[in-house]
Amino acid sequence: MNVSPENYMEGHSIDLLQIDPDSILLSIQNVLYETDLLERILTYFDEEDVNVDVLTQTAPDGQRSDYAFIIDGSDYEVAQRIAERVTASDPHYIAKADKNITRLSLTGIGMRTQSGVAAKFFQVLADAEVPVRMITTSEIRIAVVIADEYVPQAVRAVKAAFDL
Repeated sequence: MNVSPENYMEGHSIDLLQIDPDSILLSIQNVLYETDLLERILTYFDEEDVNVDVLTQTAPDGQRSDYAFIIDGSDYEVAQRIAERVTASDPHYIAKADKNITRLSLTGIGMRTQSGVAAKFFQVLADAEVPVRMITTSEIRIAVVIADEYVPQAVRAVKAAFDL
């Protein structure tokens, strides 16, 4: 049975803008593809009793790729220690812990059936001159990591564009 979007809860594409200013972004760049580094980093987090909220890996560029981890903002010192351990293990790795980030997430069940939501979101951020540092998506959520300094203009622009 087909139900038109006007008569279904998916008719509205975005229901919520979440702002999470209490996160750390640990980025590790220039990682040799097919190394055991990811397992080691996750073990370091486990040894420190730190949960990883988000983990991304770029597609390999030749022999190398990048990792990014989002963890709770209270674990900045842990992220710094892990960054130091990683760079000490291989001088080619570039690791940085950044606590001056905020995660903005657009959530809405309507994204499952409505195209163009991501395009609109990124156009709004571009028009507001908000550089995006990291992107994660799911069927009903688009999340971006931005520098803290851009949060006010990003929130104003997104709220206006999506009537939130």
